[in-house]
Amino acid sequence: MQESIKAVRLIHEGKLSDTSQFGTEAAEKANAFHRSFPGYGPTPLADLKCLAEELGIASLYVKDESHRFGLNAFKGLGGSFCIASYIAKRLGMDISELPYDRITSPEIKEKIA
Repeated sequence: MQESIKAVRLIHEGKLSDTSQFGTEAAEKANAFHRSFPGYGPTPLADLKCLAEELGIASLYVKDESHRFGLNAFKGLGGSFCIASYIAKRLGMDISELPYDRITSPEIKEKIA
């Protein structure tokens, strides 16, 4: 399967919306950040063969995020990335400088109090 990301800029009240946080570079940083977590792994896909057949399509898969990091929730990665991005901004750093082992280090904890 080919992966792609497309950012669309919409005009709101005569101004272009900021899509910089959704570009390829930002996605690569988010991916690298999450891959630094202990226990990170690809999301398993559930094959919904019967539903695909009922809908008249070749195949249908659903990402099963329910067991990611033992959270039983599918929004865990977004929340962790949001908090890490906030910490990086507060420290004047780029998220790429804060993999999991560094962001959870005593040095960083001391800096953010």
